[in-house]
Amino acid sequence: GIESRQREIAWAACLTVLALPGLNEYRNELLREFGCWFFVMLSLWLAQRWSNRPRWTGAFVVQAALGAAALFRPEALALFPALIAWQWFEAPKDERRLRLIMLGALPFVGATLLGALYYGGELDHTGRLAGEFNRISTARFDAKAQTLAGALIEYAHDQARTILFFGSLALIPVKLFQKFGIFLLPLVFFFADKDWRYTVQRHALLAWAIAAHLLVLAVFVLDVQFLAGRYVGLMLLFSTPFS
Repeated sequence: GIESRQREIAWAACLTVLALPGLNEYRNELLREFGCWFFVMLSLWLAQRWSNRPRWTGAFVVQAALGAAALFRPEALALFPALIAWQWFEAPKDERRLRLIMLGALPFVGATLLGALYYGGELDHTGRLAGEFNRISTARFDAKAQTLAGALIEYAHDQARTILFFGSLALIPVKLFQKFGIFLLPLVFFFADKDWRYTVQRHALLAWAIAAHLLVLAVFVLDVQFLAGRYVGLMLLFSTPFS
């Protein structure tokens, strides 16, 4: 009947929606966000489970999930240091070294290899991964500061770098306040609670993930002076236990 035919064309309808140019101008950007968010949260969940029973296999699964997140957005790799810092402070002393090797050996080798390829000129400098490396350079920031100085009054020329630096970083809290919306109220009450440190310690991995992602956002806004709302999505997810 009609219902049967409608079920049969469901996949065709989905493909049509996915292919319509008018609906998909920015879909590639959104799909990247969702894929990154999924694999990042999966890796953190797996890391929590791994912490209870640290095994080499579990560590590789955590790294694989975070590596999959990086295929959608390379900046997800910044969460590897968050995992290392988390275990540095949370792991029992007699297990700390082994746990750090389990979580950090493969990422360290990968980061060293990528760094060598980039600085050796082997990476495509027009590619996205090379573009992320280029954000660390201060050359573009200095050029923008010089341009900004030309638009300021004479007495402010020497402060152009400071104005650009702190003005760029201010985009992060502004965007976060906008996206938290009504949930800013429970977040304020969370920090007003005398036991807030216990909650942070209880969710230490998420706290370290917040710190790592804040660093990513800082590097990004210092480079482009722009921050889309979806870029703070991970911050909102990481902040859930605290708001």
